[in-house]
Amino acid sequence: GRQVSELAGTPKTAVEVVGLTPDGKRLLTVDSLSMLRVWDVQNSTMIREFMAGIQTAVNADGTRVAGITARPGPDKRPIWRIGVWDVDTGTQIGPFPEQSDSPRNLALSPDGHRIVTTSNVGLGYAMQIWNADNGQQIGDTIAIDEAYRNLSAGPAFSPDGNRFAVGFSDNTVRQWDAFSGAPIGPPLVGHTGQVFQVRYSPDGTRIAAGGEGDFAVRIWDAETGIPVGAPLTGHLGSVIGLAFTSN
Repeated sequence: GRQVSELAGTPKTAVEVVGLTPDGKRLLTVDSLSMLRVWDVQNSTMIREFMAGIQTAVNADGTRVAGITARPGPDKRPIWRIGVWDVDTGTQIGPFPEQSDSPRNLALSPDGHRIVTTSNVGLGYAMQIWNADNGQQIGDTIAIDEAYRNLSAGPAFSPDGNRFAVGFSDNTVRQWDAFSGAPIGPPLVGHTGQVFQVRYSPDGTRIAAGGEGDFAVRIWDAETGIPVGAPLTGHLGSVIGLAFTSN
C-alpha cells in the first residue's frame, strides 16, 4: 500500500487512466479536456501531451492510442472523427473520415491495427470495424438488433485480436469476429441486469462480465458460451470495474 510516486503537474480536471505500458514505466492518462498525457512513472514527470479526444484506448504494448474527437458542424451539431496516435512521438496515424453519427465507445486491437466503434445511428445503434493504419472501414457496418436494446459495455478485444465482445442492456454479452464482423456463438446469458463491464481472460478462453441487477461477476467459456463456475457475489452495488490478473 506504499505510494510509489506522485505525478507532478497533474491538471486540475477530472483524470482517467488509459493504460500502463507492460514494463510499468509509462502511464497514460486523459483529462476531461481531452488532453492525453504520457508520464514517466519512475521519475514522476510528464514525457509529452497531445489532444487525443474522448473515449481513449491503448493497444497491448502501449505504443498506440486511439480516441474520438469532435468539432462543431455548420448546424452546431458535433462532427466526429476517430484518431490514432503514436505514443512515442505524439504524431497522428492515418486519416479517418468525419461522421455525423455519434461514436459512443471504441476499442483498439492488441496489435494496434484495428478499431471497433459503437455508435448512435438515428434511433438505433451500430458497430464498425476500422483499419487503424489508413482509416478505412473494414467490411459492412454491423447493425444492432433492437431486441438487444442498448449497448452498455465494451467493445472489448480478445487477446489475440480475432474477436470482440459487447455487453447489452438486455442482460447479455455477445461476440463478433473482429475481421469479418460475423456474430460468434450464442449470447452469454445469466445476468439479471444490464452489463457494465466485459473482459477476456489473458489466454482468451474465458469472458467475465459484471453489471447491475444481481451485482455479480459471471464467467463463461468464450468458445461454448457455457458458464464457468458459480457467479462471483459479494458486491453491494453495480460492478463498474473488472480485470483479470496476468496468470
